[in-house]
Amino acid sequence: MIFWLVFSWLTTPRTKGVISISKVALPLQLQSNNARLKAIEHQRATSVLLLLLNQIHLRIMKQIIPILLIVAGLGLGFMGINTFQDSTASASFLGIDINASDEGGQMAGILYLVLGAVALVAGAMMARKK
Repeated sequence: MIFWLVFSWLTTPRTKGVISISKVALPLQLQSNNARLKAIEHQRATSVLLLLLNQIHLRIMKQIIPILLIVAGLGLGFMGINTFQDSTASASFLGIDINASDEGGQMAGILYLVLGAVALVAGAMMARKK
């Protein structure tokens, strides 16, 4: 991502009035035919390179996002199970069973489980589309 930002910043022509760092922004009357052709070729090569880098970037993102969703889904599911178990407790004293539960903790655990399931299903569906 940082490479992409630096590369796009370096390849963008900077203009100050009519004259700029690159020959592309100079008026065409001041350039010879050869220089005009070189400027056009430079523009085309830059746009083709940017298009290729964009395609590579999209492919990488399409591979990374499903993996991240699956990992996030598993993590949220694990957190949900732990939160749900921590919110309920039981004790047995002299044959009497005592149960205690925190309903807010149980709701948070269920919410984590549901979000984990949604992320896991979304990641699996995105991975299957490849």
